Amino acid sequence: LDIVRDATWWPRIRRTALETIRRTGERVADGYGRLKVLLEDISNETVSDPDDDLMGYLLMALYPQTVTSAEVLDHLHAPKRRNYFGSYLNFWDQQLLDQSSDSDIRILLDELCTRTGILQPMLDNHHLRDLTAGLLARGLDVYGESIDSVRLYEWLGVALDKYGHPHQGSNKHLDSIRSWLHAHPEIYKTIIGVGLGRCVEKEN
Repeated sequence: LDIVRDATWWPRIRRTALETIRRTGERVADGYGRLKVLLEDISNETVSDPDDDLMGYLLMALYPQTVTSAEVLDHLHAPKRRNYFGSYLNFWDQQLLDQSSDSDIRILLDELCTRTGILQPMLDNHHLRDLTAGLLARGLDVYGESIDSVRLYEWLGVALDKYGHPHQGSNKHLDSIRSWLHAHPEIYKTIIGVGLGRCVEKEN
């Protein structure tokens, strides 16, 4: 791991070294634990990662077995390089959803609800707008008919920007959310009731 940690090496060499470690000896003993320590050091900026690619590779390797769904959002931040779509954004844009089990989706949505104030500026980034819509679309499909209306109302809120408008992400995900709500009118009415109740509470 010394080469990966050493910022004097070219970024491409550090990425290659990390990829080699992922595919070989780090799969045994405490290998994943050492990679998790490296991830935390990158998050704390103890180890340099100017284009977020090292973090992206690590998240894809460690989630969800070593970095759990309750922890992974600790590593979400605004991309360091504008207009650069590397492994970091690829993880949040696609791999997180693909690598998550149904139970991970539920945990992620709950975590997003509790962290909305902190994460909102990052989620407004145009490269990350699919993240919440994709998680919500799948969460509705799996859990929408079984969870309580208050929790469902909170989940729907994670797909809104700071102005209360839906994140303009993938039309596929947004269409799935709209279709689900249209197909469940009674649940939709209950959710609206929760929202109206909260408005009344604020006025009082």
